[in-house]
Amino acid sequence: MPSALFNCSAEFPGCKLRHDVLTVVTNWGCYPLTVNLAIQPELSCEVIALGVPLTVRTNSPAAMEAVHAGWSLGAAGDEPAWTLDVEVIPGEASRAKPAFRYLPGRIEMRADGANFGSADLDRRHAHLTVSAGTLQSRDTFRWFYLDALVCTMLSQRELTPLHAACVARAGRGFLLCGASGAGKSTLALAGAAAGWDLVSEDATYAVNRLPAGQVRGRSGVVRLRPAALQFFPALATGPAGVHPNGKPTIEVATQSLGIRTTSHANIAAVMVLKRGAGKQEIRQADAEAVAAGLLDAIPDFGVEARAVHQRTIRAIVSIGAWELRYDTPAGGVALLARFAESGDA
Repeated sequence: MPSALFNCSAEFPGCKLRHDVLTVVTNWGCYPLTVNLAIQPELSCEVIALGVPLTVRTNSPAAMEAVHAGWSLGAAGDEPAWTLDVEVIPGEASRAKPAFRYLPGRIEMRADGANFGSADLDRRHAHLTVSAGTLQSRDTFRWFYLDALVCTMLSQRELTPLHAACVARAGRGFLLCGASGAGKSTLALAGAAAGWDLVSEDATYAVNRLPAGQVRGRSGVVRLRPAALQFFPALATGPAGVHPNGKPTIEVATQSLGIRTTSHANIAAVMVLKRGAGKQEIRQADAEAVAAGLLDAIPDFGVEARAVHQRTIRAIVSIGAWELRYDTPAGGVALLARFAESGDA
């Protein structure tokens, strides 16, 4: 199998060469590249990524800052720990977005010969190599490389990603799903402002192990469309810009909003949002259709992961699937509160 070998040397005290990181095997072919790096003393930290312990080692302070910005919060679950090595090498920013390949027991990602990574699912070890130019844009590095690799490797066996927001009360979670524009993020933030615990305003992750129903989220930051300012004027203090995914976005740390957050909850009901759909009510939904919609919204992580995701989603939807028809965020939260108190969930 072809490989790319990075030959590195260092001559100063405190240097620790990690040959397991610097020898990279890839199925994309041979990318001959020799880099002579003066590796800095190794930086290491332990964070919690969606409930999974993650030890990160890197030669770059900037990469370590990005790790802490994205994965410092949350409580650890029962899953075994992962290790991720992030190596930063000289080079210009990549012009390509990384693509993923799914092999038995392994994930590979590659943008070009200086920006690539992989994850060994059995050893629970991953590596990521990026150029200094790519790292210079921290949002791009996190969205397309760091977060993408971590979320993808955890979404193979441990977790099922859901395109849904989630709020909780007394540990009982309500998954808010629906089509784009249904108001998932807006309703989740409105719920948090009304005293609910925010689990996630956009992407929620279901734990695959049984019994089904536990979900986790990244509640440290909310990202909303500029249109949300009409409901939440306080968000005007947050930086507005274009997210790396190309969508106009306002990003605000939840700590600055004074709302309650939690990293996990146990699902009590799945709510399919229907905004502006006539009568304001909550009514039973077609469970098969809800499960199919959640599964269709998941990117293709390979055949093995697809089967696991389908099983997890069906188990969660079997807890209870409902349609929440509402006009305004305040009205939707009021309906949700009455439903939670009624005993139906």
